This record gives sequence, C-alpha cells and structure tokens, in this order.
Amino acid sequence: MTLDASADSLSEFVGQPVLSAIVTARDNSATDYAKWRRESPSEIARATSRGLANRISDSFVAHMVAALDGVDDVVFRERGISRYFVVRDKVVLICKRHNAKDKISSYPTRSALDVWGGAPTLEGMGTINLAAGYRWDKDVREIGVPVLSYREGLRASPIWVADLSRGEGGASAPVRIVPPAGPNLPTLDLSDFGQERKDGSQP
Repeated sequence: MTLDASADSLSEFVGQPVLSAIVTARDNSATDYAKWRRESPSEIARATSRGLANRISDSFVAHMVAALDGVDDVVFRERGISRYFVVRDKVVLICKRHNAKDKISSYPTRSALDVWGGAPTLEGMGTINLAAGYRWDKDVREIGVPVLSYREGLRASPIWVADLSRGEGGASAPVRIVPPAGPNLPTLDLSDFGQERKDGSQP
C-alpha cells in the first residue's frame, strides 16, 4: 500500500471511527474537566500544570479506549509511560496535548526523541507516528479543539496539524479535517510496514 504523508491521505487511512474517537475523547474529557472544576475548584486551582495535564490525559486516553473498543484493526498498547493506538499495523496514534503553537511536550527520553525524530521505535520499522489530542490554552487552562498532527522532532513545530470537527451534524456526523495549506509531501511505501513474520522478525 502507498500513501502520501498529507493530512488528507493519513486521515483517510485511519478512517472515520478513529477520527470520531479523537473528537469524542476530546469532548468527553472537556466534560470531565468542567465537572472537576465545578466540584473541586480549589483542587484544580492548586494543581500544577503537569499534574493537570496528566489528569486530563488519563481521561482522554480512557475515552479513546472506550470509543475504539471493538473497532477492527485498532489496538491499544502501553509501553512504559507511552500509551498509543496502532491502526491497521501501519499508523501509530500517540495521545498528546498540543500547545497554542501546536508543539507537544514530553520528557526528552531516548525513546521519545527517537519516536518524534523519525525512528519509529514503538511498533518496529515502518510505522508512521501521529499525535492525536487537543489544543490546550495554558493562559486560561481550557481544552481547545481536537487535533491530529504529523511531525519530525519532539520540540519542532509539526509538518502539518489538522483540526477535527463534526460541524453542525452532532455526535453522529462524520468528522471533517481542516488541514493547513502546505507543500506536497513525499510518498510513503507501506507495503511491508508493521507486518511481523510468524517467527517474530520484521520483513
């Protein structure tokens, strides 16, 4: 199978159930967050930026797992502190919060630097790593729109970031992506990627 690395191509590859799960997880996490703020305002006010991020991230991942339960060709996995979804053995979605400039943060471990530096260590050679999450406004501590992004480099701005929206159709409406205008991206040959042989080796 051949893909190009554009938002349109990769979003089509992961499919509507996955895009819908990202939007649903964002919406449900925002509902959880609003409840926490309403019921425990002093606790939220005292929370550190990292503590609040971790709590919302746990909620987001839990809602992603629930939304994708039973969806064919999507597998949830954990490796150390990494929690991610493998789509059709070829695309890895890592749940990440994006800042106002669409950068992501992570502890700069060797693993994290490899994953976001173009070396797909999570699932072996050939997977494409995408960040799935939401945009965060740190000044007002609010959860923004759901997003999907593709990048090379942990600290770098993304090659592209796409906002996800259901428009006016409600929870059952298809998810639309709003990718940025940009240059044509290279074609990616995924014909052998992510497929393990029976003996456990990579092709």
